[in-house]
Amino acid sequence: MLQKLYVFFRKETVLSIAVILALLSMFWVRPDKAYFTYIDFRTLGLLFCLMAIVAGLKAVGVFDILAKKLLMGTSGTVGVIRLLVLLCFFESMKLFL
Repeated sequence: MLQKLYVFFRKETVLSIAVILALLSMFWVRPDKAYFTYIDFRTLGLLFCLMAIVAGLKAVGVFDILAKKLLMGTSGTVGVIRLLVLLCFFESMKLFL
């Protein structure tokens, strides 16, 4: 049993650290009925839907096709770095429009 837990925690490092930090935070802020008001279920629902859409697009292969088309227009390491930086910038700005 302990071996299975060790393997799970070793495999899921980020989840393990998040759970440990959440448990430690309970020493500073005592759990009460207000804890349930801290969770924004609307945001969690939106994130779940977004992850489901991205998983579906990944399964279809949309991201591979887009990556190949974008990389065909770039040459060299500097071009790839510029493409990645600009993609992140413009995609993040699109959320605010």
